[in-house]
Amino acid sequence: MNKNNIIRNMALTLVAGMAIPCQANAQGVIKGTVTISSTHEKFAGARITVIGTKNVAMSDENGAFELKDAAQNCVLQIEAPGCELQIVALQGRKDLAIQVVPVSSSKPFYTSETLSSLTSYHNEDMAKTALSASEDIDIHLNGAARNIRQSGIDAIGSNILVRGIHSANMTNTPLYVVDGVIWQSQDDQTSLHSGYFSNPLALISPDDIESIQILKNGTAIYGAKAANGVILINTKRSHNMATEITVNAWAGIKSAFKSIPMLDASDYRMYATDVMKGMDNINQLMGKYHFLHDDPSNSYYLSSHNNTNWNKEINSSAFTQNYSVGVRGGDDIALYSFSLGYTHNDGNIDKTNFNRLHVRFNSDIKFTKHFTTRADISFAQITRDLFDDGINEYSSPLYLSYIKSPLYHPHQYDISGKLYDKISDKDELGIGNPLAVTENAEGKTKNYRFTATLAPKYQFTDRFSLSAIAGYSWDKIKESAFIPDFGLAERQLFNEQGDWYGEGNNSVASLMTRNNTLTLGAQADWKVLQGNHDLLLEGGFTYINNTFESNYGMGYNTGSDNLRNLSVTNSSLRTILGVEDNWRTLRWNVMANYNYQNRYFLSAIATMESNSRFGKNADSSIRLGSISWAVFPSVTGAWIVSNEKFMRSLPFINYLKLYMGYEMTGNDDIPMNATHTYFENIGYAGLAKGLTLSNIGNDQLSWEKTGTWNIGIDMNLFSNRLNIGAEYFISTTNNLLVQKQLQEEYGLKYYWSNDGKLSNKGYNISMEARLIDNQNWKLNFGTSIGHYKNEVKSLGNGDIINSIYGGEVLTTVGQPLGVFYGYKTKGVFATSEEAQQAHLNVVSETGAITPFGAGDIHFDDRNKDGYIDEGDRQIIGDPNPDIYGNFHFNVAYKRFCLGATFTYSLGNDAYNALRANLESGSSLNNQTENMNNRWVADGQITTVPKATYGDPMGNARFSDRWIEDASYLKLRQITASYTLPIKAKFIQGASVWVAVNNVFTLTKYLGSDPEFGYGNSLLYQGIDAGLTPSTRSYNIGIKLNL
Repeated sequence: MNKNNIIRNMALTLVAGMAIPCQANAQGVIKGTVTISSTHEKFAGARITVIGTKNVAMSDENGAFELKDAAQNCVLQIEAPGCELQIVALQGRKDLAIQVVPVSSSKPFYTSETLSSLTSYHNEDMAKTALSASEDIDIHLNGAARNIRQSGIDAIGSNILVRGIHSANMTNTPLYVVDGVIWQSQDDQTSLHSGYFSNPLALISPDDIESIQILKNGTAIYGAKAANGVILINTKRSHNMATEITVNAWAGIKSAFKSIPMLDASDYRMYATDVMKGMDNINQLMGKYHFLHDDPSNSYYLSSHNNTNWNKEINSSAFTQNYSVGVRGGDDIALYSFSLGYTHNDGNIDKTNFNRLHVRFNSDIKFTKHFTTRADISFAQITRDLFDDGINEYSSPLYLSYIKSPLYHPHQYDISGKLYDKISDKDELGIGNPLAVTENAEGKTKNYRFTATLAPKYQFTDRFSLSAIAGYSWDKIKESAFIPDFGLAERQLFNEQGDWYGEGNNSVASLMTRNNTLTLGAQADWKVLQGNHDLLLEGGFTYINNTFESNYGMGYNTGSDNLRNLSVTNSSLRTILGVEDNWRTLRWNVMANYNYQNRYFLSAIATMESNSRFGKNADSSIRLGSISWAVFPSVTGAWIVSNEKFMRSLPFINYLKLYMGYEMTGNDDIPMNATHTYFENIGYAGLAKGLTLSNIGNDQLSWEKTGTWNIGIDMNLFSNRLNIGAEYFISTTNNLLVQKQLQEEYGLKYYWSNDGKLSNKGYNISMEARLIDNQNWKLNFGTSIGHYKNEVKSLGNGDIINSIYGGEVLTTVGQPLGVFYGYKTKGVFATSEEAQQAHLNVVSETGAITPFGAGDIHFDDRNKDGYIDEGDRQIIGDPNPDIYGNFHFNVAYKRFCLGATFTYSLGNDAYNALRANLESGSSLNNQTENMNNRWVADGQITTVPKATYGDPMGNARFSDRWIEDASYLKLRQITASYTLPIKAKFIQGASVWVAVNNVFTLTKYLGSDPEFGYGNSLLYQGIDAGLTPSTRSYNIGIKLNL
């Protein structure tokens, strides 16, 4: 035999071996029984399939089954109605005893990813009373991702961080993909209403969600949109032809939220008298302020000698209600799922509310044996009545209720000394009446979203198919706001350059945005090999076209609070802006998935993407013609150890998977027009308008690149009673988008550039256990733990300091993103002698040197020069937690079930900006009760400095006085349900339930709630801006299956 024949025969043998199907290896007869794990009863009707073949058996009335021509190294899939999916490796056995587990856990032990190199965190149990998918993620998947709730406003949303922080200035929000189509739209849109932030997930009702997945790998297929992680949301579909009707209804009461204890009338008078000693014109003010005159015969006595709890005037309990109906069914041609729902929640602050109407229709149509399509359509509308929130001394009712003196009354007195229903005007201290906002102001936000998706597929053979997708979404946001003159203080107006240009009395604002997104895609799937060696090749493209339009108007001084139209505002104090933008993305991708005998898996992805927001000469890009392309590769491997024959000696291990991979993803959230130079029209001194340079374009601007290594393990143990998953990851982000400083002659401070590097490393661990599983009792317990540590590796322009609510956030090499940068303190000088020994001074703007004295804060003189100034600032806190996560349990006895979920975060610092404003001791604004502990006499030991008007020594400057440990353990939700023993023909099942949310919180944090955020920028994480806190709610509901 010649050399060529030998090579030819070897090649033929190899190809033949690769093509041998699983059952051709040591074929035989496999027998077994299927029983229910909790009762050990025989299970009839279970479907047992040899994976990768058409070899199927059903269990009979004795639970017995028999599979012929099955290979000893095959893997079986067991599907039993009402029970969880199971995967069982044969491992050379011929007789099997399989126990199926009734569905009871929020986390399925086996999923479609069990036999693949891909992995994810998976949840199919939506939280009762949840208004948004972000709340489901918080309750069930906290640990797999860090969930930072922004405030207690209904469905306000959260900052969700997957595997840490990957950008300093661009979005850190993960990519949401709903039913295969990207869901993001206007999630970074600025609102007219301070303290309110857009939440795209609020437009999906949790009643419509079937599952939520947080991908651990395989995200490179989404290219430059996946650097912050990918979350897949699948809405409910019909999986069989039986007609199912589900009705859900619940209602509840939200208790008034916890507020900050403030000084009462008597304590405030003492504080005001103390702080006024530092005023230059104190004698004149003593005669001016009515609250200092105690003669009851004065006409103004009644209006300025009260003890009003302003928070109780605006904060009360509120009613919530939710109704939904779902219908699923079909025939052998089409399956359908229809849902309709309505939600109405009143807010704790008077005249605020949340309303949502949603309708969805999903269908799966089988035109022929080979040609099918998915056709989905949905519409959602959200309407909110709301006001400004957080630290806003002009128009936030909550903040006004904190700073307004309790001495004044909410309503007016007539000449006879009797109260009547007209609210009082702003007080003599110039502080507005919070009721002027809740009764006379207007604030409204309307969100609309329409989506339609068509996804046809043609199956040419059992190995080759072509599929396509066409998706369209239309989004509209319409906002309006009116702030009255009567009852509120005047607003001083400044332009972006800091120049004063007028005084605003009342104001009118409007905002309308529209966003249209067209998604087109096609994909070919080719199963090249099938048998011992499986190889699936997938390739296709996705084209996304976004069109955005925004119209904004803001004006002041209509002349009367009865005139509330933008057109009648003062023309010199009116701003009209409009923005139009269009950006396009084209993405090509190819994927290869290989496995050998369902034991060894390898997945490789290559994605090439172009985006119109990239600079035309973008760095790190591939140039094809005149277009810049980004390339994102991914390789992931997995070993299903439990499918090896040698694992037969370890029967307590039902499933064991090891995986490791690397992938490159990107962040294309480049600011609009950042690659272009443009001018904007601004006002000067209220007299003229002119053009000013707003941006200097950078045609080399490109996406941020994040490369991630991960290694992990998933296992099921002890007859599938214990599931453990663990992952360790290391990621590096290059091309960080930063603002580089410009010289003064440019007329701008900064321009955008890619020049920085950031790393993250951490782990996620999860565990689910079925501790008790018998006929009457069931007890499940689960927990998840997450940790990440990020570090800035390089910055092209040196340190970056951002000022936020009086605090400073530092971005510097060698530190995590967003650390707090201020002054360290050593207490309060108790005596003059102690202050003198410290030899510390401040230098005023005029150059005057003033020594610190008794009652002043003892600041750390870091550079030992005897002066407390910017050179003494240092890192004083880190908002990133050491660990975060949740743990939960469910206990069931017959028809009764009780469950509880705890969430926690440990080791995260917070800047309590609200307390910094309410304990400054430098103005006549009301202060917290802690100001009763302020220093007032020589020798007094306290942590609160003396009160001095204007704070000339800077005692209230940004320091570790305002940095607190915001660690917490919160009983997020406790639920109890009972399945009713109904045997009516038209009712298949019914259950009633009660749920209590935010039951209690264990924390050292001094604010109302240790969970807060401010916007989607990570520079704001850990900053308590005084937004409406979460509160306890009590709910009762019923679910009917018809």
